[in-house]
Amino acid sequence: MAYIRKRPRRDGSAAYYIRFKGPDGRWRELAAGSRRKDAEVLLRRTLEEVAAGT
Repeated sequence: MAYIRKRPRRDGSAAYYIRFKGPDGRWRELAAGSRRKDAEVLLRRTLEEVAAGT
């Protein structure tokens, strides 16, 4: 289970984060940058790593 989350920064711009469950079952959050496309790429890569067990 995973999703992309948009959060405002202090300067008013937006930042995207990905939240996912790690191999141990705990929720993790990683900053993905200011573009949603970057967040989608990071989410896909992270989920592949979790599925592979690395």
